[in-house]
Amino acid sequence: MKIKEVTTLQCYLERSAFAEMGILPTVHTRKLANLKELNVSYNKLSSIPPELGDCENLEKLELTANVNLTELPFELSNLKKLKHLDLAENKFATIPVSVLRMSSLQWLDISKNSLRDLPEDIDRLEELQTFFLHKNKLKYLPMSTVNMINLKMLVVSGDELTSLPSSLTENPDLKFIKLFDNPVGLDVSEDTKDQVFEQTEHDREFMQTYIETLKDRGETRVLQVFTVTQRRSGMKQATNSARRTVQAPNRNGGPGMTDF
Repeated sequence: MKIKEVTTLQCYLERSAFAEMGILPTVHTRKLANLKELNVSYNKLSSIPPELGDCENLEKLELTANVNLTELPFELSNLKKLKHLDLAENKFATIPVSVLRMSSLQWLDISKNSLRDLPEDIDRLEELQTFFLHKNKLKYLPMSTVNMINLKMLVVSGDELTSLPSSLTENPDLKFIKLFDNPVGLDVSEDTKDQVFEQTEHDREFMQTYIETLKDRGETRVLQVFTVTQRRSGMKQATNSARRTVQAPNRNGGPGMTDF
């Protein structure tokens, strides 16, 4: 197969000199014009080459758990076809400007970073449907999140939220909000509080949505564990088992699932 015909690329640099330097090997991106999926998770990268922005057909980019990654080059703004971006378990203090310019983005995981706030223009991500923000240091969500009309799933557990836009739950397409482990106090109606905090009644719907997310990510290992546990013990124990399972990284070096 010629390099230009490659559509999926998964790199593990753990034992290479590149891992020691924390860099991704320079790639002649013009030869990867058809690349649609790139996974460089768990590689201890501290930077991403700007040349990656030349891969304009890229649809899925996995950068999970590179630990020292704090920013993305502006050139990644050129990834207009990117739909799926995983930045979990890094050291981002804010959402990179280049991410806000990824106009086709539908799935974003930036959990387990060091976010203290979201940009006021977060609603530029008009196509975003799934948004994982859990285990950061967020104290509030900007009012602009209300304008994210395609958002279906929002997870902000384990942050430091003290306020939340009261109209956030009025979005009819927003199927699931998870706010556990936050000191949030809402000056809103009791009905809204019920919608936000009565998560037990929504666990079944959440797990259905989450399973679809797992399928999209190709995480069949976790799906199989969930299915077996569900058959044995019912939905409640399956939920607990799935949560325990997703906390552990893949021991084979591949990306694990994010717990929330």
